[in-house]
Amino acid sequence: MSFLFLCANIIIFLSTPNPDTTKPIVDTLHYSMETIEWEAFPVHTVRDILILQPGVVDCGGDLHIRGGFAENIEYWLDGVPLFITNLPLESVRKVYITKNPTSARYGRSNVVEIEMKERGKFGRWSTGFDEGMNTYELNIGGTLYDKIGYSLMGYTKSRDYERSYIFDLSNTDMDLYYLVGRMSYDVSPSTNIGIGLINVRGQGGLYTTFLGLPWAGAERGDNGEKYNPDWLRSSWLEKGKQFYAYFQHKSNNISCNIRYMHYTQHEIIGERNLEFDEKKHFYEDIKFEPWWMYAYHPQEYLPAGWDEKDENGEYIYPHGVPYIFRFGSPGLWHEVKRNINLLNADLETELTDWAALSIGGEIKKYEIGKDMADYIYVMPAMDSVTSGGDTIRVVRPEYRDIKYNLYWEKYERTPEWWNCWLDLTLHKGKITLTSGISVDYYNPRTWKYRDPLRPLNPDRTPDTVTAESDWGINLNIYLTYIFTNKILIGLGYNQFHLNASHLFNLNSINFYPFDYAINFTPFNYTVRENTILGLSQVKQFEARGIYYPVDGVSLTLSIFRKEMYNLPKSVFLPASPEPYWTYQLESYGSADGMEMALYYYSTWGILCYSAYTLQNSRLNTNLASYFYPGTFQYLMAGPIRYEKPPSPWDRHHNIISLIAKKIDKGWSIGKLNPFEDLTLSAVFKANSGLPYTKTDKFGNILGEINAERMGWNYVTDLKVTKGVKVSGLNLSVFLEVTNLFNTKNVLNVYPYTGKPDNNEMLCNYEDYIEGTFPITYIEEGKIPVGTYGSADERRDLDGDGFITTDEWYESYVNAYTDYMNDPFNYGPPRKIGIGVQLEW
Repeated sequence: MSFLFLCANIIIFLSTPNPDTTKPIVDTLHYSMETIEWEAFPVHTVRDILILQPGVVDCGGDLHIRGGFAENIEYWLDGVPLFITNLPLESVRKVYITKNPTSARYGRSNVVEIEMKERGKFGRWSTGFDEGMNTYELNIGGTLYDKIGYSLMGYTKSRDYERSYIFDLSNTDMDLYYLVGRMSYDVSPSTNIGIGLINVRGQGGLYTTFLGLPWAGAERGDNGEKYNPDWLRSSWLEKGKQFYAYFQHKSNNISCNIRYMHYTQHEIIGERNLEFDEKKHFYEDIKFEPWWMYAYHPQEYLPAGWDEKDENGEYIYPHGVPYIFRFGSPGLWHEVKRNINLLNADLETELTDWAALSIGGEIKKYEIGKDMADYIYVMPAMDSVTSGGDTIRVVRPEYRDIKYNLYWEKYERTPEWWNCWLDLTLHKGKITLTSGISVDYYNPRTWKYRDPLRPLNPDRTPDTVTAESDWGINLNIYLTYIFTNKILIGLGYNQFHLNASHLFNLNSINFYPFDYAINFTPFNYTVRENTILGLSQVKQFEARGIYYPVDGVSLTLSIFRKEMYNLPKSVFLPASPEPYWTYQLESYGSADGMEMALYYYSTWGILCYSAYTLQNSRLNTNLASYFYPGTFQYLMAGPIRYEKPPSPWDRHHNIISLIAKKIDKGWSIGKLNPFEDLTLSAVFKANSGLPYTKTDKFGNILGEINAERMGWNYVTDLKVTKGVKVSGLNLSVFLEVTNLFNTKNVLNVYPYTGKPDNNEMLCNYEDYIEGTFPITYIEEGKIPVGTYGSADERRDLDGDGFITTDEWYESYVNAYTDYMNDPFNYGPPRKIGIGVQLEW
């Protein structure tokens, strides 16, 4: 037999007397599966593939490889950096995940290489039974005049679903469009040129209701006009376009490549709390409704959407308790426009039979503009209301004004990134050595921004700062040694630099309610962070062993350690009497662990793959304060360093297992073969819970940072595909079930209780009735429906036309319970979909 695996970017064959039974080997260095196509598994995008790899952790939608930052992952497509990363798998031929110190070509590890495929004419449609999800795909490809190859893929996905396990009130819409095309021309047998284009548009938002509250419904102006009816509670829009062109030439032992790439992006994230006019101006043009504050008498002000009903005539919000739990973000507007131009070139040559050399360089230039408004409001006028002997501060709606915001930022910058690299590979007998060196030069150039520490310029122009340039040297070395034809070991080390200048803290204010008032102290604010200028550094070590006991079986064991240095942070803290305190921090993080992977493929068409990861990822306390609201009180007395707490993405245990069986013929029934061309697959994922920091009900930290853990998560997905040939066409139908057992996986908890559905701040019966029930009717113990805005018919639980104090409180409990059961504290429930695929 002949084993093929990839190590240090070198293809190595281990030959035995039976070379015709070559099987693909899946290991943790590079992951590629061709014997059974991706369509056989319940996966749809490149991101779905990455989650199935050992050492990869999904934390809030961000992927982290071997305990590093999500920003450390680099994506490459056909030799150029890829910025539109989550491609549909229908356009992908191979996915390579490089996690160890391999080549200086990229200057770092955690590289995802994607190889596009040029397939024939192909179409697919699928829909979901219970989530309003539809996908359409169409691919046209082929060859023209024997020299021109082309491929064009269109993909659209729309989704409208309820995520909640308990309530059907959270409705999230999403539309996603992809257009992927490439064309190549064979100038000669040794020269090829080509172009490619990826165009994506995504948009979505939370519509109608959220957490049982009427978040939706556009606000109306004095003349009844609507402000942005399409921008509801929370919405996002992202448009990206990436164009690339390449030149390839091969002659004898020399290969030359030149590539150019241009990328544009426009991203907007808007909260429902900010209502912009059509021009989306800041300052006085913003129409703002502060959902996080409420008046003392809630019946005096009913929120938009309160009386809305669905198509069946039922109230969208069922409990009839208005304006009680509106403690959310005061508003967020985040807009980024980015243009990137890149040019790279490389030359590869075989010096001798045992030595190969590759050299190359890259120039990358950014043009970035950003507007962000994240508002911390001060209330200059308050009414004092006396209740039960206590003075309660109440903010009157007419005094909530945009001009009192404390935080607004706008900047423009055009940084440049230069890189050159050299790789040398030596192969002699059973030993292969890959070593390389690269040099990074980063020039942030002029940075225009709004400095929160200074008053706004009279002409409202941004401040200008010229940051210093930075540079770093990257080294890597990887040694492999073959023991017989069954065992291979590898040892590697590398260090590389990263530009983390695109990290922003967009967390909003963290408020905690005290009955009917809000406690305004510096401790109620999350940490603010400005952009990072300069380079951070990562050092990485790995030891690896691969064992091939029999044909079609491989076992891999890897041990790794990663250290992250020089992560400068500028942290701004609201304080009194000065508007901000600031600290400049340098942080350190580390991660270590091991990965085990077992791969099995049989001649009977069965593929099995299982992997286990044990890892430990930690950051020092100063860096952790960037991620955890409330932790900055440690900093206010000075930058005190504590023992490194776990990182937010520190999952200790991660288990993955997948199995697929392809039946070519199967059992026949008469002249029928119902099992012919049938593929069954299953994917099982289990991982330990993420950490969180225990707090009291006021947000003060109890114990150590991230000392608590959420529970384990378990997900099982299935897919069944049946192929049918119709008039020379390859037709297949498929059934897909995700989260087969409808497991209720917890993704987030309230830090005070450690529960996803209860913060234990429910007001007791006596206090709630005393504070909210109209005094005029307190002796009678009931109030006629409609007397006050809060005496809504939905609170009349027995339908007799009156709301008793018991009904008043019970409806409050129902509304509070609904609100606490945030559907986004849980993973998605079971979903079932069917689809049809046609290839011709």
